[in-house]
Amino acid sequence: MSRQTRSPRGEISSYYDFIRVDSTRRGKISDQLFTDRRNLENIYLFELQLTTISDVHVSTGMKEIEEKDVPEIIMIQYLNNKDGKPTIPGSTFKGLASTNYMALTGSIDLTSELFGSDRNPAISKAFFEDVVPIEDGKMKLVKVKRAWMPRRRVQRSIKFYISQAPPTTAYGLMQCIPKATLLSTTIRGVSLKDFEVGGLLMSLGLNLQNNEVNAGVIKLGYGKPQGFGQLKLVPEKSRILSLDLERLTGLANAIKSKGSLNEAEIVGKYIKKFIEEVKKRDSKRDLGQIFQKIFVGI
Repeated sequence: MSRQTRSPRGEISSYYDFIRVDSTRRGKISDQLFTDRRNLENIYLFELQLTTISDVHVSTGMKEIEEKDVPEIIMIQYLNNKDGKPTIPGSTFKGLASTNYMALTGSIDLTSELFGSDRNPAISKAFFEDVVPIEDGKMKLVKVKRAWMPRRRVQRSIKFYISQAPPTTAYGLMQCIPKATLLSTTIRGVSLKDFEVGGLLMSLGLNLQNNEVNAGVIKLGYGKPQGFGQLKLVPEKSRILSLDLERLTGLANAIKSKGSLNEAEIVGKYIKKFIEEVKKRDSKRDLGQIFQKIFVGI
């Protein structure tokens, strides 16, 4: 459902879209779907590399005055980890994935089962490490405008920006991880069903086209309507592994590589299961169209 918004100059354009879901509040997981968290089986490791395709900023919420060409320029500080390295917190990355997963499935039940709910209560089955640059590099100072806020809201829907919003007033400078930076992270999944593996991969922007794995644009952090915060998975540098509990005499012996996320046969098997599960619940849900809305670049 597209929403038309009027820019400060008066012209009408669409900058964001809504995707319908049955609820946006995590609820009690149905008995038919719920997996006992004490069952340690179907354990997966997703070793991922990503690349920034625009400058990325995750804020500390702290601002300071930076004297540069003109006095008193606001500088928004980037979040660093305990080692002083710029980081995208695992919680932020998980929030991105769970929101995308909810939009793809349209189901709070499926989302609560995979990402957790405080109404069962049930912990998440997917655990996200922080996303950090592979190599040390300099942060970049970029000019940024004030946040652009849409005027329209739709209940039981999730909003996604699909093109750049109209310009707002100048705000100052912000620290960014520069474009074309490689980052890495690991996601651990426990008691994952095949369709949940596929849904997790798809929620991170992976899909098949002409029997090849393609990566869509994932967006996070400050300034998304201005084109900041865009990343992509690098499938050929990412892989999926599983843990064989029957061989758990040593962790190294128990880990089995299932392959690169660039392999269409591996990724396609899981994504096909995910699409089948979604269609089983809502035969009219157009996952191809929804995917394009979520993962379009800005």
